[in-house]
Amino acid sequence: MKFFFNSNGFSLIEAIAGIAILGIIFTGGMSLVKLKNESKGLIEQKIKINDHFSSVRNYIRQPEICAHNFVGLTISKTTTNSLTNLILPSGISFSNTDHIQGVVVDSITIEHTANLSYDSHNLYKLNISYKDFNGNLINKSFKIALKETPAEEIISCGVKANEETLLARELNCQDLGGTFTLGNCHFNGIKLGYKTACDVSSEGTLRYDSTSGCPEVCDHTLSWTPVCGVPSFAAQCLADGGTIYNASGTDICRFNASSCPSGWNFAGWTTTSPGTLSTTFSSTTCSYPVAPCKGHSPDSYTIPAASETLTTGSHSWSTTPVETESCKVPTCDTNGYRRNHCDNPSWEYSSTIVEALDFSDLCGTPSASTTRKVIMIKPISSTYSQHGAQSQHFTTTKTVSATITQIGCTK
Repeated sequence: MKFFFNSNGFSLIEAIAGIAILGIIFTGGMSLVKLKNESKGLIEQKIKINDHFSSVRNYIRQPEICAHNFVGLTISKTTTNSLTNLILPSGISFSNTDHIQGVVVDSITIEHTANLSYDSHNLYKLNISYKDFNGNLINKSFKIALKETPAEEIISCGVKANEETLLARELNCQDLGGTFTLGNCHFNGIKLGYKTACDVSSEGTLRYDSTSGCPEVCDHTLSWTPVCGVPSFAAQCLADGGTIYNASGTDICRFNASSCPSGWNFAGWTTTSPGTLSTTFSSTTCSYPVAPCKGHSPDSYTIPAASETLTTGSHSWSTTPVETESCKVPTCDTNGYRRNHCDNPSWEYSSTIVEALDFSDLCGTPSASTTRKVIMIKPISSTYSQHGAQSQHFTTTKTVSATITQIGCTK
């Protein structure tokens, strides 16, 4: 077959080549259009996901909606907990299988992230995982504050939008060496306030008033009282590291210490923790090392070894007396015997008796049953008799007191 070129048209080879080129151009153009449409779809999906997530977050952070979803649930603090759905306003709900304008909700979980001291609430993270039309997961999360029982049952929700702020304040307080309690930072009994309200949880808090240039204390009347000028009782208390406590109308200063600072007097109020003391003694023998009494000598006796750990009780802030526990330790020294009227010629031997010894007051209460012989004497021509000679032991009392952790003082 021959191919010819002429001025009347294209050859067969030229036509085939042209068709192939047009096909390539058309296919590439369609791919670009498809890619553009897919990119546009992904962007639209991300916008829908962000809008949906923002709505859920704003709704769940409202205390009443939060409570409707979580109060009564048991949420483990050590594992990630799966949720089936969330209830939004007017009974609207979405679950972990819903399609929201082409977006699939793949999973909903909640997990504990940190403990908050504020009002005993703890910080939890709510996770929502979305899936786009390509099957890729897009994970979103936000934090809420929940309060739970020891059995991890949720009983209330935290205040709206304050969880992260409270956590940041608590961490800052800890970094400075303080203890964060009920929204305030404590330093050795001094509370530095974050809150503007002077309420029960802020009593004893010290703050600075930038308007007057004077520090103020939240006193027992639950009002901010300036402490400038002549130092008041409250100012002296705070300056020495204490906090104000009103005991039936009388202010006392509470210190986290075992005794009142110099210049302060004990006011009768304390908090204690149990005190302990270990006591022990070895086996000891008590003998009669001197001459017979009227020709008769008493015998010796042995007290078995024993030990005991004394532990006191304790009490919370009150006027309860400081608890103590005590027991006795025996000793038999060279004077550990009794000799009475033995050398008096007006007295005579009466009898020898056997006495049981009571060790119930000794530390550890030695279990052995021990007796001793006692020489009884009496005045001549008399029927009255009394102890004349015997071996005996002496005791030393060991006492432990509860540890005072807080003390109330006054001027």
